[in-house]
Amino acid sequence: MIREWRDIASIRCTIFVVANMAVCFLIFDLAILPIRSFFDERDAQIAEKRAILARLSAVAAQESSVQALARQTEAAKNQNELLRGTNDGVINADLQTRLKAMVQATGARLRSVRNLPPSASDEIKYIGAQVEISGPIRAIHQTVHAIESAKPYLFIVGAVIKPGPQMNPQAANGGGSVEPALDAQLDIVGAVQPEARN
Repeated sequence: MIREWRDIASIRCTIFVVANMAVCFLIFDLAILPIRSFFDERDAQIAEKRAILARLSAVAAQESSVQALARQTEAAKNQNELLRGTNDGVINADLQTRLKAMVQATGARLRSVRNLPPSASDEIKYIGAQVEISGPIRAIHQTVHAIESAKPYLFIVGAVIKPGPQMNPQAANGGGSVEPALDAQLDIVGAVQPEARN
């Protein structure tokens, strides 16, 4: 009978252990796993929000660059790429003034400026001027560069270049080299955007 009691006690012990394990598993499955998955989801959401925050912070750090680009765009919008004026006379006078300033800035000598007749191509109106300049090769080259890189955009559509008189008589008397000089006649045009009268 003691033996049966032991068998029954060992069965009871086994049942007790199995029952406790089942209860522990049930508690683990019903309480601990959902809590753990809840915190795992929260950690994933936090990591995702941190990534979004890092991207937004990087965008916010670019604010000064964006503002600078906006200012450049605004400045570029205000730069005229076409000749403007209320009428052809005003546009021609402005063009001649610009050309005189460009020639004088390069060291070339302006001999004359005259208007070219207006022309049109593909519904774009062009106004131009013919300038006659003289000076050393370097000054003529700088004048051409200044004209073609100016805003509003100007185009040299015709050029006649001839050797000119020697520019440096002192160097010739002193035995030094004489700087070659050129006479140039340049036909310059620019596209026109007339302004409305107020």
